[in-house]
Amino acid sequence: MKEMHRNSVKDIKQEEDLCSGKGLGEGANGPDKEPADEIRLAVKAYMDGFLNLTDEKKEQMLENIRQKKVKKLRAPVKKAFSAAAILACIVFVGGIGANAASGGKVVESIQKMCGIEPQSVEIIENMTPEAQVYAPILLDCDSERIIFATSRGIVVYGRKEQGVLAVIDLQKIGCNYFTTDTMETKIIVDKDKLTVFNVKREGLLPQGECFYYKLPKKRETKEEIVNLEPFLEQKAKKELISEWEEKMGKRYEDTFELITETALGWQEKKEESVKYSEQSVSWLESGQNMRACLLLCESKKRQEYKLYSWRQDAKEGQEEILSLKFSKEASRQNQKANELPQFVYSGKNEIMRAVCEYAVREEWGDISKADLRKIVVVPAPVIFGKVKYDNGKKIKVFGNFWAMSYYKNGNTLENYAGGEMPACIHLKKVNGGYKVIKVQRTGDGERYQKGIEEFCSGHPEIYQKFFDDSGYELRDKMLKKMMEQYVSDNQLDIRYYHDYGWDPVELNVD
Repeated sequence: MKEMHRNSVKDIKQEEDLCSGKGLGEGANGPDKEPADEIRLAVKAYMDGFLNLTDEKKEQMLENIRQKKVKKLRAPVKKAFSAAAILACIVFVGGIGANAASGGKVVESIQKMCGIEPQSVEIIENMTPEAQVYAPILLDCDSERIIFATSRGIVVYGRKEQGVLAVIDLQKIGCNYFTTDTMETKIIVDKDKLTVFNVKREGLLPQGECFYYKLPKKRETKEEIVNLEPFLEQKAKKELISEWEEKMGKRYEDTFELITETALGWQEKKEESVKYSEQSVSWLESGQNMRACLLLCESKKRQEYKLYSWRQDAKEGQEEILSLKFSKEASRQNQKANELPQFVYSGKNEIMRAVCEYAVREEWGDISKADLRKIVVVPAPVIFGKVKYDNGKKIKVFGNFWAMSYYKNGNTLENYAGGEMPACIHLKKVNGGYKVIKVQRTGDGERYQKGIEEFCSGHPEIYQKFFDDSGYELRDKMLKKMMEQYVSDNQLDIRYYHDYGWDPVELNVD
């Protein structure tokens, strides 16, 4: 984006004051301003020209505000409250349009200024593919801390502090292969050092870079959650596999095999859905062999994480609720950031437009109203043939009209649901486009093949294409094409889409 031209001494002076933070702690009321004044000044700084600064100067400005704000705010005033107030001011003082025009960067920057990193909220609160089957992966546990991971990131939780100490953004380093096909992410926890790297599942060969992190022993401030950055990056060596086996692999066992009756009891709870981490982890505590797994408890009203721990010689264990909540405003902003625009076909093929719209409508019928804003349905129609009839006024379109739904998880669209729809769609030309006037669909089970035979009657060459293995390859190509169109049309910060158990697909979008 080109920097705006400024041609007056006054403009240059205002920019210098904005970046330096001059005036943020001084003014008519003297140096000791109330928190409300700090909020007003922060909003004024934003309104006076925040968007026109370069990225370097924006960061300089925010750093100065951080330093001054920490000195001025009195102890009883919480950062979460200040963040909510500042965000509310932005919304109600004409900031909506500017924030939207900046791709949400204004709100994100103000969140950072107030000690709330958007990545922290995403890592802890985002829906992830692991949660479709199990609770997040429990990496490590002892009397001091719990470390678990999702495909969005790693969470370091202090048991004594009863809160999150730090998070690691795994998408940022490209190490989030947990529900994939050919790649897997390995993590080694060794005292206060954490190592992250990828391996090929076949042959367990390390791939790419290895990232090293220093884990915090305690939270620096009561409100702040640290986003950890690696202190070292280097090429992953093959010795990492044997190190992982020695330090981590021996500590993991299948949770269900260890506590079958307890796990079955969790699954049978009527008031909520309870998922447990696939692997439990062991550690030594006061001479006792301990083991634990993570629980994800979901109901219509809440989602809660618990640690279930037990002595290895005991039949039953105890549950510990993990405090992973952010302010309501931070959670609301994260939910807003995860909302997705709906798919609209933007190509010139009117037949493709008609069948795409039909496939999307049909798939929406299987999605709850509560998920409407966070789910997008993307069609992937595979057309096997077209036959005109009624003097060319109508057309039969034969194909498998796939439609898949996805939700946003950081830079990735994760598969939510979807499936195929073998059919013959009848179209009628109307006002330069096409309208669906009839649909012949096949059935399930024994009716699957029979239904295709019926609507393909008289067209054996089209019938055969429904059972050709190349149909899946055509579907994958069409889905990628539609995904790239959707992301490009809506200018989304999405780099991949991913189906559970398969490798993520990178999108070619400028």
